[in-house]
Amino acid sequence: MRYLYGLRIQGIQSYIFNTNKLKEIIGASEIIEFICTKLLVEILGEDSYIEADELLAAAGNIRYLFRGFENAEKVYQQMPERIIALAGNISFSQAIVAVGDTEETTSTHFKALEKQLKANRNKPINSFSQVLMSGRVERRTGEPVSIIKKHAKETEYQDLTTVLKLAKKGANLLLDKINSNDNWSFPIEISEITNDKNKNYVAIIHADGNKLGATIQKIIIDQTITEKTTVLKELSRLIEDSTKQAFAKAFDTVIVKEQNFERKTNVEGQDIAPLRPVILGGDDITLIIRSDLAVAFTNTYLKAFENATKENFKSLQITTLDEGLTATAGIVFIKEKYPFHYGVTLAESICSYAKKFSNRAHSCLKFYKVQDSFVADFNTIVNYEYSPNGYEFNKKPYTIEEVTRLLKYVNALNGDKVSTGAIRELLTVMCQDKDKAAFRWERIKEINGIDSLKEIGIGSEKLKDNKNIYDIITLDSLTTDN
Repeated sequence: MRYLYGLRIQGIQSYIFNTNKLKEIIGASEIIEFICTKLLVEILGEDSYIEADELLAAAGNIRYLFRGFENAEKVYQQMPERIIALAGNISFSQAIVAVGDTEETTSTHFKALEKQLKANRNKPINSFSQVLMSGRVERRTGEPVSIIKKHAKETEYQDLTTVLKLAKKGANLLLDKINSNDNWSFPIEISEITNDKNKNYVAIIHADGNKLGATIQKIIIDQTITEKTTVLKELSRLIEDSTKQAFAKAFDTVIVKEQNFERKTNVEGQDIAPLRPVILGGDDITLIIRSDLAVAFTNTYLKAFENATKENFKSLQITTLDEGLTATAGIVFIKEKYPFHYGVTLAESICSYAKKFSNRAHSCLKFYKVQDSFVADFNTIVNYEYSPNGYEFNKKPYTIEEVTRLLKYVNALNGDKVSTGAIRELLTVMCQDKDKAAFRWERIKEINGIDSLKEIGIGSEKLKDNKNIYDIITLDSLTTDN
């Protein structure tokens, strides 16, 4: 009898981003990567682990087909203790479903596994967060203090989960996936990503493939495809390869070859990349990047992901996959002191909004700059901010081609033809007084000429038709000193 094993880590984003300290974020990310890619091998041992039986190992998920009950039971019993010892206070569930000796693993087995995983989420897990009333609690996390470190000017308190994260801050499992350029190092402090030019803003990017679930379902029900388990495993590998290739392409194009940004170096003289990947698995990617590079990096990544999947899927010879996959991204611009877990949640919300708006029909992205303490999902923000005083700013996500044009408009605005200050003031007045805004718009047209305004993307005669003005000014504010 064979057994289909599944592990799912819940709340990965909240586990990784419950702090604004990059070292802890890095350590948490490395722990998740280790659990997904190395822990199963350690428990089974090299002799018992069969790579061909590992169906999925990415983004907080493991799916493995055991050929006997003994090893399945061994993993099921040891996995919780090992995860807690590695990660501390983290939520996860695991389940096992029996599969016949001769029958192929089908959607029925996977559905049964998913149902069991969902049910097992309610099983209690021993937690480190319980503390006596007289015990000290770490203020940032609310968990009991495990270590007290006394420094010259202050005393530092750390809970056990934080200690475990910091212990992994020097690991490179995630970077080994994507870093092929030895001339670059990656930051371990947020200050190594930001600079004064963009007012210490950073961007959080979350990108996700489109219609992957529907694509997998088509393969499962396609009667012409044999050995579906093998095909799905190969598809999973090719998707992750495509994600890594797309990241490498964006890194080379926007970071390595781009000379027009301030670079920082470490003590060894290496350039420090102004970004840090945090999640990179399957078709998902989440990273922290300097704000003025975020849109160009994301746009290059989306195009490269399309090309990579289209090329890589040729080896599968499945008609459904001939055109590859598209992807959608959400970008949020936040101050480095803004709670990262809110930022990541908002980036995911923006990505979901863009997917729904575009119906997942093509690659696209949407971005938003947080400028106050108002915390909500992006649908609420759009209703709150994108229709001021009778005007209608652009609510649609941007396609790859539209982003390219948008970046050209922002570059043109940085020139001397049109006063950036005048356009910013116009945007402010639009939100306050419609008549004054109309007067200012006529004055701006008179001074600059409609042709010059077309060069910066606001060349429509009627002010209400220049829906991109909000996004253009947002990007300009992140790329200039003004």
